[in-house]
Amino acid sequence: MTRSKFDPTMIPRVKKLGQRGLKIGEAAARLGITSATFARYERTYPEFKKAAAAVRTNSKRWLDLRYARLLMMDEQRILRALAHVRKRKQQALANHAAKFGIEDPSQVRV
Repeated sequence: MTRSKFDPTMIPRVKKLGQRGLKIGEAAARLGITSATFARYERTYPEFKKAAAAVRTNSKRWLDLRYARLLMMDEQRILRALAHVRKRKQQALANHAAKFGIEDPSQVRV
C-alpha cells in the first residue's frame, strides 16, 4: 500500500480555499490531489472534513445554481415552443377562414 500524501498543513489551506469560494475540484487541484482523494481525506481525517465544509458548501451552491439555470432555460424553451405553436395555429385558422370567405377566423371550427 502506498503512503498517503496527506499533510496536516493542508487543513488551513483547504479552509482558506473554501473561504475564497472554490469548489471541490478546484480546491483539490490547488492542493495537488484529485477530487477522489479529497473525498477520501474527508472520510479519513475528521479535521480535514471540518475544514473542507465550506468547499463542499460552495460546490453544492454552484450545482444548485446550475440546475436552477438549466430548469429556467427548459421553461423558456417550452414557453417559446408554445408561443410558436399558438402562432402557427392562428395562421392556419386565418388561412382556413380566407379559403372559405370567413372574415372572423375565430368562427372557424376545425
